[in-house]
Amino acid sequence: MKVLTLNKEALFAHVGYRPHPGQEQVHRSDAPRRVVATGVRFGKTTLAVMECLCAGLAPNDGGLGWIVAPTFDTVDLIFTQVRRLLQQRFAHRVVRVDQRERLIAVRNLAGNTVTIVGKSADNKASLLGESVSWMVIDEAAQLRREAWETALSQRLIDTGGSALLTSTPRGARGWFHELYLRGQGTDPDFASWRGPTW
Repeated sequence: MKVLTLNKEALFAHVGYRPHPGQEQVHRSDAPRRVVATGVRFGKTTLAVMECLCAGLAPNDGGLGWIVAPTFDTVDLIFTQVRRLLQQRFAHRVVRVDQRERLIAVRNLAGNTVTIVGKSADNKASLLGESVSWMVIDEAAQLRREAWETALSQRLIDTGGSALLTSTPRGARGWFHELYLRGQGTDPDFASWRGPTW
């Protein structure tokens, strides 16, 4: 039986996205934990939007994906762009949209349903209980360590899910910096990148 895979280059061309070399390195990585620490104007939001699009359309068994940030305003920067891209370019795959709940369900390239939900990390109770296939965490360095260690990372265990963590760094300290350092070491589950302000 032929295994279906997502051609990211073709998808990006279809939506008119041309990643710069720094973004391209992240897109090409298949590490389960990808950590991106860059300054402003690097394109972290666009990178996150495109990774959500890929995760939503990839041919697999479906599941649940989360877009997480410290506040709903930051969540909306990514979620709204993902929703618009799906509705404009892949409307035939959109099953359900609920902007108030920050939820969009799509039929992926294997015909299975993927539900994408925006979550604010300031409500820890909403981060508990569900098994998540993948998540994108924006401005991760602003989250408390316990949000990652006791809530978010735990949602990925049952599914063997992946996480993309992006943030403007807050110096050489904190849990986000520790994950960045793991990505610079020999742990095959982690990859990390730094980038300048563009």
